[in-house]
Amino acid sequence: MSDPIQARLERRIERERNARLESERIAEQATRELYDTVTRLESSRNALADAASLVRVLQQTAIAANEADTFDEAAAIALRSVCEHTGWPIGHVYTVNATGDRLIPLAVWHDDDPARNAAFIAATDRSELAVGVGLPGRVLATARPAWIPDVTVDANFPRFAAALETGLHAGFAFPVVVAGEVAAVLEFFSRKPMDPDDELLAVLANVGDQLGRVIERNAFQRRLEHQSLHDDLTGLPNRVLLLDRLEHALERSVRSGETVAVFFFDLDRFKAVNDSFGHQAGDQVLMTVAERVPTVLRPGDSLARLSGDEFVVLCEGVPDPDAAVDLADRILEVVAAPIVCEENVVHISASVGIAFSGAGAVTPEDLLGNADVAMYRAKERGRGLCQLFDEALRTNIVQRLETERSLRRAIGRGELVAHFQPVVDLRAGRIAGAEALVRWMHPERGLLLPGEFIALAEDTALIGRLGEWMLRETCRQLRHFCDLHPDVSLRMAVNLSVSELEQHTLVKHVTETLQAYAIPPEAIVFEITESAVMHDAEVVIRHLHELRELGFGLSIDDFGTGFSSLDRLRKMPVQTLKIDRSFITDMDTTPGGTALVAAIIAMSHSLGLEVVAEGVELPEQLMTVRRLGCDHAQGFLLGRPATLDDLTHAMASGHIADVLAAAPVDVGSDVHDEMSRIVANALNRRDEVARATRSVVAEIQRLVGGERPKT
Repeated sequence: MSDPIQARLERRIERERNARLESERIAEQATRELYDTVTRLESSRNALADAASLVRVLQQTAIAANEADTFDEAAAIALRSVCEHTGWPIGHVYTVNATGDRLIPLAVWHDDDPARNAAFIAATDRSELAVGVGLPGRVLATARPAWIPDVTVDANFPRFAAALETGLHAGFAFPVVVAGEVAAVLEFFSRKPMDPDDELLAVLANVGDQLGRVIERNAFQRRLEHQSLHDDLTGLPNRVLLLDRLEHALERSVRSGETVAVFFFDLDRFKAVNDSFGHQAGDQVLMTVAERVPTVLRPGDSLARLSGDEFVVLCEGVPDPDAAVDLADRILEVVAAPIVCEENVVHISASVGIAFSGAGAVTPEDLLGNADVAMYRAKERGRGLCQLFDEALRTNIVQRLETERSLRRAIGRGELVAHFQPVVDLRAGRIAGAEALVRWMHPERGLLLPGEFIALAEDTALIGRLGEWMLRETCRQLRHFCDLHPDVSLRMAVNLSVSELEQHTLVKHVTETLQAYAIPPEAIVFEITESAVMHDAEVVIRHLHELRELGFGLSIDDFGTGFSSLDRLRKMPVQTLKIDRSFITDMDTTPGGTALVAAIIAMSHSLGLEVVAEGVELPEQLMTVRRLGCDHAQGFLLGRPATLDDLTHAMASGHIADVLAAAPVDVGSDVHDEMSRIVANALNRRDEVARATRSVVAEIQRLVGGERPKT
């Protein structure tokens, strides 16, 4: 039996030993926990430092993206920031070529040791890379970041020898993406192999986004600059860029003694193309002209579009006026070639004005203005011509401006006069109405006819005021006539311009004017040019229908001078067609002239339209149009434009009966019946008519030429 004291002692020793072991275990655990805590704190501190570095990279790149003027400048800052804050010693930029299939090295680097890295830099500067080739090529192929742990052992790294010589190993790259396409690639290299760091790549992708915004901003600025200096439709230089080039050309001419020539041209009757075929066709014509004219210019010559259908060619070193005229003739030739607009073929011409430096032209505006003056003179001489500027032309323009000012005053000073030319009903043998025609009683030049000021009114937007005055004066005089002759019916024809038709207040103004004089709409016929009737503007078409629904008559004036198609004519709300005087004049002098007029009359009757022959001045012409079945006639033979009192006297005098008696109808002719049969047969084929895109006159000429439609 053991000693109790010894047993207690042994138990106590055991407890102390266990307590010591427990203390050691606790101390060891605490030490481990302390170590782990220190390790975690150290890692956190490193992570925080790394995170702070990356934040600084993003901040510096964002600032650079906002402040840098160019991509190269912003990219250089980004390279330096990434290298300094991540410890990677070398950074470089590749840009993508215009076709997007090759990488071009830029001279944009961050390099911590130029001497040591010289071989790698040299190899890079001469290395253009295709899609998928090398580290940057992989990025171009995928539009995603790429990482190579060691480029010296990578089979797809063409610069491995230079990297090995320089002591470079790990490499990564990320794209700069703009509008979904890689625009550039940034690459970085380390002096030791390293495994991919996805977190680093994810953060640096934001750097690529920031740099992409620099490229987008610069591209936007270039577009704005280009748009400010170029025409949107054709891409040609605009007035601003032209004047700048012209200013420099004049400065060079002073030093060299060479002559600068400016060719100012616009397209003849271009508005009729827009009115007849629509603005898309007009745009196509402008773009075609912009493409054709440069083909006949010399290297160094410049073509610009100013506005609308106005173009300018700038030439330096023109040897003499003959050379300038030769160039103008080439311009006219290429413009005059037929232009296909969808199913339509457009024939158009140009008028060219030419001005030279040294002829009183000191500034670009002077020279441009002189060429503009010459161009207007070319138009006055006839379409499709060129004109050299001289001082006499400037005098004419000054007179034109004075005429414009006088016309503005004339409208308010009571200098305008309304004359009326009778329109004769050939079947009834009497005056059925009259066309109201404006005259200008000029205080110095006397009575002026419309041909001397109407074109000016149209060019200067005075035509609207003239039209308002003419309608008001016609209604006033018609009211007076009706009060004196309540039993006599008389319809007045008043011209309506396209600009008036485009006014949204037209119908309201017209109805208010007639109501003021108690004139019924049936007493007024609005005459509209053929191009106006074919106008595509919605407001014009609506106004024509509204006027017809109110009871006004609608007549196509100067028929045959526009581009109207048969189908379009059939759908318009018109009741009368006036054959242009040129067709009446040519009846007896041009082969096929009479047959053409006969076919126009027959076509009109087939469409339910009455026909007025304009410009009847000879008894033979009156006999012919009566024989062809024309409904009405107008011209000097039947009565010149005069006051309403004179017209009233003519109605009572028996003059019309005498004129008609002197031009009897040959009742034995069957020309009208034959033309009626041909045209009616063609018009009854609705499907073909609906597809017809030729002008009415062109279609009629085809019919008259002997081509008979199949039945």
